[in-house]
Amino acid sequence: MSLGERIKNRRIELCLSQKDLAKYAEVTPGFINLIENNKRIPSITVLCLIADALTVSTDYLLCRTENKDVQWETQMPEEIKK
Repeated sequence: MSLGERIKNRRIELCLSQKDLAKYAEVTPGFINLIENNKRIPSITVLCLIADALTVSTDYLLCRTENKDVQWETQMPEEIKK
């Protein structure tokens, strides 16, 4: 599933319109449409606003996890902790 599909599916699950999501993300409904149709990629700032509005993690939207929870899921690798 793509970024656009995840955004669209979650938006529909929450009964939000593209206009509602666009308002929260500070973009136009047309831009949300382009993202959902995989014709544009949002900036990191917009992606974070979309994730907040949809109450999911950016990792979920970016297909790095199937878990929609916003909580940090992974542990820091040991070599980074040193």
